Parts: sequence; structure tokens; C-alpha cells
Amino acid sequence: MQLKNYPFDKLPFSELFRSYINDFSELQEFYTANPFNEEALHELASNICKSDDREATIELLKKFNNRFDLHQAALDNIERLGDKRSLALVTGQQLGIFGGPLYTVFKTVTTIHLSAVLEKSLDRPVVPIFWLADEDHDYDEVKKVHLLDGDELLTYSLDHEQSSNPPVADITLMVYLKSFAKI
Repeated sequence: MQLKNYPFDKLPFSELFRSYINDFSELQEFYTANPFNEEALHELASNICKSDDREATIELLKKFNNRFDLHQAALDNIERLGDKRSLALVTGQQLGIFGGPLYTVFKTVTTIHLSAVLEKSLDRPVVPIFWLADEDHDYDEVKKVHLLDGDELLTYSLDHEQSSNPPVADITLMVYLKSFAKI
């Protein structure tokens, strides 16, 4: 397998994302701390002191997750939330097709890894929490697909608007794949 870095500038990311990655100072006023500045993260973490009912949160998470075959590490992380010094790194992802599922896996793994890195750096427990927004797919958000073909970015789109766009859950994928037209 050949690994190759692909610059963000060649991908269809928004200007907002590009500013976040390349020039965070443009967005600083909208954030509590600069995620690229370790000192700022330490200061932010030292100022977080929640007195929430951690035991109720733990019981709720155990009850919700009881129906799944959770790995012991996930159960241990739920218990780690009981430590008054613990922090939670919370993120999530809307499910998608094509690159979407793989992106979700990468984002989940990154959250777990970043939690471990922050835990060492901050010298306190950092628990990764990841949610999936599986109920929030509307047609307009998924009518275009971007695919890499070597160094070329290809964009495919459903070639016509419908008067009443269906919820994504109601779309039979194979029927619509035939409707995609290369832009």
C-alpha cells in the first residue's frame, strides 16, 4: 500500500475549515481556547470544575449502553467519569455514504487517541465520548458526492431536483446511483 498526504486545499472544504486549520487567529473570538496551543488547553482544563451529578450520568450511560455488546474499555471509561478530576472529550459525526463511514471510523479513533494524549499532557483522566447523528440526514446534504480519482477530485450530483425530496432513509441507493451525473 502506498500512503500519500493530500493537502486540504485540494479538497472541497469550506473557507471556515481552512481558516480553522491554517489561520486559527481569524476564528479565535468564537472559541474558548486555541486547540493548537497546548498552554491554552492546560489553562482551559484547569478552569473546568463541574459539580454535576456524575453518578446519575454514569447510571444513565450504563443503562443506555446495556443493550449493546460494549467492550470492557468502554465500560471502564463510563466508570472513569466518576473521578471528580475527569474531563470528557465529546464529539460526534453525522453518518454518510462512501467516504462517510470511513471518516466516522477515523474520527472515532482520533477522539480516542486525542483523549489519551490529553490525559498524559493534563495529568488527569480524559474520557472520549463519541455520538452518531443517525437521525439527521436530509436529501440536500447528501445529493452531492466528492470522490478522489488519483489527484483529480470528481464531483457527482443527482442530476435533477425533485418537487418533494425524500428523507435519505427512504432512498434506495442502487436506484439513485444510476441517477448520479458527473459534473
